[in-house]
Amino acid sequence: MAQNPSSGEPRDHPPFTPLRSAPKAASRPSRQKQIPSSNEGYWIGNQNVCNTTHYMKRIASIGHAQEKIEILDDEAWRLERIALQLRTTEGLPIEYLSPDINLDSIKHLVKKTESHLQLINDGPLLVDAIAAELV
Repeated sequence: MAQNPSSGEPRDHPPFTPLRSAPKAASRPSRQKQIPSSNEGYWIGNQNVCNTTHYMKRIASIGHAQEKIEILDDEAWRLERIALQLRTTEGLPIEYLSPDINLDSIKHLVKKTESHLQLINDGPLLVDAIAAELV
């Protein structure tokens, strides 16, 4: 058993060793196969267990660590999608916007393509205010 160098107490795990180089791009899963991040899981209604020991016990006993789920009506779902999608590189799909939306007040913060509304310039820093403007 190794000892903690600062306290001299025994530890039952090896010391943390940071990665020396970033993983190769080829080792990453393709965009289509990516599993949502825990943050995205929050936005889609999944809330995971924070305590690692409790988390592992739940996985072993029931196969997942989800503790609760929030049921959203159609409008709440739309608002959550706006808040999440604006934070992505791809941007917010245009279909989430009202057809008569006026973007004049935020035109310096967004770029509208045929299919998406993307944040530009200081847009990512003001995403909450922009989302409020869009709803």
